[in-house]
Amino acid sequence: MTDLEVTSELKLEVGETKKVSINFIPSNSTNMKVDYKVLDDSIISINNDGTITALKQGNTKLRISSLDGSNIVKEILITVIL
Repeated sequence: MTDLEVTSELKLEVGETKKVSINFIPSNSTNMKVDYKVLDDSIISINNDGTITALKQGNTKLRISSLDGSNIVKEILITVIL
C-alpha cells in the first residue's frame, strides 16, 4: 500500500454511529488492515470494523495506521454535537 485516503473531518450527533470510509491505494493492496486509535475515548468509541459511536459532545481525533509495514498514518478530526 502506498497511501490511505480518508476524510479529514467528521461531524456526528451524540448517539449516532458511522463507519469510517477508507480508500486503499492501490486498490489491489494485499494487506488492507489498519489500526484505530482514539485520542479521547470519552467522546467517541470505535470498534474493529471502523464503526464510530458518538458518546458525548466534544472534539477528538481518530488516528488510522496501516498495518502492512508502510507506516502510513492519517487523522480525522471528529466533532460530536448534541
